Amino acid sequence: MASSNSSTGASVADARRYALLTGVATPTDFPLVSIVVPVFEAERHVRESLDSILGQTYPNLEVLVMDDASTDGSAEVAAGFDDPRLQLHRNERNLGQFANVNTGIRLARGELIAIHHADDVYERDLLAEQVRYLEAVPEAGAVFALDSFIGPAGAVFGRVELPAEFRDGRLLRYPEILNGVLRYGNTLLRANSSLVRRDAYRAVGLFDDAYDLRADLEMWLRISRSYPIAIVDHHLVRYRWGHENVSGGAQRTC
Repeated sequence: MASSNSSTGASVADARRYALLTGVATPTDFPLVSIVVPVFEAERHVRESLDSILGQTYPNLEVLVMDDASTDGSAEVAAGFDDPRLQLHRNERNLGQFANVNTGIRLARGELIAIHHADDVYERDLLAEQVRYLEAVPEAGAVFALDSFIGPAGAVFGRVELPAEFRDGRLLRYPEILNGVLRYGNTLLRANSSLVRRDAYRAVGLFDDAYDLRADLEMWLRISRSYPIAIVDHHLVRYRWGHENVSGGAQRTC
């Protein structure tokens, strides 16, 4: 569980927040978070998604929009954002979802790396809560959050509920993760809410696209063999169903 260190970590995060609000600290006093956003044919939703990502309350982030040779207006929408934190990278040919994500991770400068989807919507405090957790629990290699489900038009129609054995921000190791996957499927560890330490990716390697749409699940299992991970018990991502995903035509599963 996030135990004795949590109060200390929380006080550090609160002190940083106070310092930022009072002008004592600047955003660069906080750990840099790199947000990798793989994009493919996402013109319809990418503006809303990027608005929610750039609207995070967490003060120090960079956003790497990785357009995977889209043929619609996705890249043009992203290019229209006048925000120095956003970088647009366009692939000359379609790499596929996880090869595209890997390219973004290689470009990322942050010590913490998130993967956000170009069609989902992110609550304003997602990164603040996740960074706060990782600062409070330095042994954790990654942290996730919970989903609410929305349809193509954005209406909420359900949400994930965290099983009792995963609650309270407790640290989860490989046996618990494997058991959870076998019992609940790939419903609790969503790529679109992942925040992973750069050191964890360096230690275990990048996504293996030989696993196709299950490459994210294989990654979380791989990380959990070396680092405990956790799930923030708050619904901080709106996961969009009912359309194609960023991989180039397959239905969403991650």
